[in-house]
Amino acid sequence: MSHDFNLSRERMVKNQLITRGIKDERVLQAMSKVPRHLFIEDALYGEAYNDHPVPIGEKQTISQPYIVALMTEALELKGNENTLEIGTGSGWDMTISFLRPLMEPWAGKNMPLLMLSW
Repeated sequence: MSHDFNLSRERMVKNQLITRGIKDERVLQAMSKVPRHLFIEDALYGEAYNDHPVPIGEKQTISQPYIVALMTEALELKGNENTLEIGTGSGWDMTISFLRPLMEPWAGKNMPLLMLSW
């Protein structure tokens, strides 16, 4: 069975983000582009765009899409800042920030097994 991840991302943005008040077009575009399913185990692909965190190993999770969008929007970044994220987990959150124009994110993770998944 094939899964249309592009359609899943579109639905995620429309049903989870826009309906909850996320308005920053750069955040919405980034959330529409980043393939969240590639940051989790293959066996959990079907959960990738659902409205909840997903386990990524080492008792860690990839954050709920709405929370990532809300936090990113709340930063009110203009596009010329550098960012530092500590505890990047799967790297998905950092990738959302990276897609914002002119941004240079820096990340750090202190869990070797999760770092190997990058």
